[in-house]
Amino acid sequence: MKREESRKRWKCIFGSFDLGLAVAWSAVAALRGHFGLCSGDDQVAADMAPNQEVATVYAAESVAMDDSALKPAKRGGATLTQVGEGGLIYLIGGANREGASFGDVHCFDFETRAWKFVIPSSGSLSPRSGHSAVAIGSKIYVFGGFDVAAGATFNDVNVFDTRTLSWYEAAVEGEEPRPRNAHAAIILPEDDDSRETRRMLVHGGSSLEVGASDELFLLHVPVHDVDTALRWEKLSPDGERTSVPEARELHSALLQSESAICFVGGRNFDGKICTDMATLDIKSWTWQLMPICEWNRCSLAAGVIDGALVSFGGWDVGRICGDCCHYSDEEESWIHATLAECKTGNQTEPAMPEVPERFGHCGTTITVQPSNQPNAKATRQGLLIFGGMNAQSDLDDLVLIMTSC
Repeated sequence: MKREESRKRWKCIFGSFDLGLAVAWSAVAALRGHFGLCSGDDQVAADMAPNQEVATVYAAESVAMDDSALKPAKRGGATLTQVGEGGLIYLIGGANREGASFGDVHCFDFETRAWKFVIPSSGSLSPRSGHSAVAIGSKIYVFGGFDVAAGATFNDVNVFDTRTLSWYEAAVEGEEPRPRNAHAAIILPEDDDSRETRRMLVHGGSSLEVGASDELFLLHVPVHDVDTALRWEKLSPDGERTSVPEARELHSALLQSESAICFVGGRNFDGKICTDMATLDIKSWTWQLMPICEWNRCSLAAGVIDGALVSFGGWDVGRICGDCCHYSDEEESWIHATLAECKTGNQTEPAMPEVPERFGHCGTTITVQPSNQPNAKATRQGLLIFGGMNAQSDLDDLVLIMTSC
């Protein structure tokens, strides 16, 4: 494989920095024995370093799927989005290590454990990876991304209506963000001011031309008036420059509370892994930075499970990770947790399930009905992960992480 061809193929997941290429080459070289990336038992030993106390156990389930269903192709850099509590989960876009980007849509039904390939009734999404996707009502709003084949980075907003199965590009006004991928985006909680308009928060990201960004934007989305244009607003939170997080990409945004969004993981403008967790108060629009000394990585998946911030996988400079961690307020750090394989009878066993290490995967917090309580009305939260890649291959599996089976 020529070096330039490899560079183009891996940019689809990693964006613009040389560190991304280093990750790719270290993964390939690991197959040749040139780098000390962990795998198998060595991976477990590295994940359970002596100074890292196991705080809790999470149940992990490799989601069994209907073999007759049309599964998505193996990929990284895609998005997972659940529409409605307990609703269908949509996989959009992504790219593989061969440099092929996707603009397709698949939906997964937890009740039937089946994938469905969605054929749009109208419109389409141009192929891309590293975009963001959030749900407001029955619509999914896709922003940005990068198409490795075309060498194009996007700043458009495309909307997929899950009721009509149609795509359209949204009309926008205001100060638009520059084209970017590998940014973090999240829908802000509803309040008295959001009855007519919901807000999507976008932070960071990168492009080949500019590199990593520390910019912060709000996208105002009218809820009822479909003829009104969406409006971008660039934010400048209050505070000293030392309290503003550095530019970053390949990070995740999580709802820590009704008034706080935290951004975890990522790498900075220089291609180094970020060593802090940034929290944004969305009432006062002020930042708080929390140094994170022992847990740092980018290209991870993270979500909220029953109030706890939980992550899986990623790249930490030295290896491709296959560990589960959760944030401890007491320790003010991310703590390694044990993944136990989900068994029947609502039991977990303290044994490592066969969940491959990975980076470039996508994940989202979902609500599901317990599989052993089909008639129960209660739903539970979990972190659902799809695909990604490691040194051996691209992946197409679904993994559900919960507090118990």
